Amino acid sequence: MREFASNFKPVVALSPAVRAGSATGNAVDRLGFEALSFLVTTGDWTNGTHTLVAEESSDNASWTAVPAASLTKALPVVDATGKGNQSTLIGYLGDARYVRIKSNVSGSPATGAVVGAVVLLGRARAKPAV
Repeated sequence: MREFASNFKPVVALSPAVRAGSATGNAVDRLGFEALSFLVTTGDWTNGTHTLVAEESSDNASWTAVPAASLTKALPVVDATGKGNQSTLIGYLGDARYVRIKSNVSGSPATGAVVGAVVLLGRARAKPAV
């Protein structure tokens, strides 16, 4: 068996936390990497609607939502029992230098849901990636 961990660089994009309010994650600079995927992990859900959104920027100042055509699948929306406690891997097909994840929360939750995201940077121009 061959390892492949040295082919990726994981970067925390949205620290995992119990969220009852909206949050904007860290900007991730993909300089030196040709590929990128989002790994979104959700935990226990109690209330509220938690919509995950990917954003992109060429300058790390002006941000726009990543178009659906630039993602291999939709980011998760956690809004009911059974939609939490999952990991979702979403490929990014865009070419912006910077990306980030936002968690938009609605419904005035009292306790919310556990949400977090990691960006996996791949196809590094120089190896190993980490």
